[in-house]
Amino acid sequence: MLDVNLIRQNPEKVKEGIKAKNSNAKLVDDFLALDDQWRKLVKEIDDLRAEQKKLSDERKIQEATKIKDKIQSLEADFKKIEKNREEILYELPNLPLDDVPLGKSEKDNAVLREVGKKPEFNFEPKDHLELGKSLNLIDFETAAKVSGSNFYYLKNQAALLELALINYAFDILMKEGFAPIITPDLARQKFYTGTGYLPQGPEAQTYEIKDSDLGLVATAEITLAGIHSDEI
Repeated sequence: MLDVNLIRQNPEKVKEGIKAKNSNAKLVDDFLALDDQWRKLVKEIDDLRAEQKKLSDERKIQEATKIKDKIQSLEADFKKIEKNREEILYELPNLPLDDVPLGKSEKDNAVLREVGKKPEFNFEPKDHLELGKSLNLIDFETAAKVSGSNFYYLKNQAALLELALINYAFDILMKEGFAPIITPDLARQKFYTGTGYLPQGPEAQTYEIKDSDLGLVATAEITLAGIHSDEI
């Protein structure tokens, strides 16, 4: 999530950055308009609370009650503005580095370097999909029927290879002092939005548990970050 002060102090830079990521720069103006209202209401409510306290201390109950009613009315407006302001803030993407090439798809990616020598064959090599199917290692057809297109089953040695690679990575990382952790598959909304998995529409999470604050996490980054959060 972008720093609010960055948006306030350098809106043109933020506009250029989000335009480079194919987002709508008008969101910055919309946010600043709401942010201005939000800040004015914060000050007004704080001033009224101070006045209400003073009147209460002076035993001017009737006047204090009128101030309290006004505060409650302003707080209702404040919550609406704060919600709309936050929704726009969630839609603003992180800004790209200045040296990142602009583009709309992976075809616009720049190759920085190539490592190793590309092998040459005296026959036409098969890709991993052909090899996986012919060796009974990958099953796309059944997975498409069960889960939809682009899903697959890993079978036989391929399943064992994936587990071996996981263990291999753990062995290396543990020698470097890292601790292996298997995290929960669900997290509360404040954790997946707090780690940058922000809504790009009315929903914050595609897969949610109905009538709860839980969503299915797509990566363990969310629940790992939650271990160190001040929110727990």
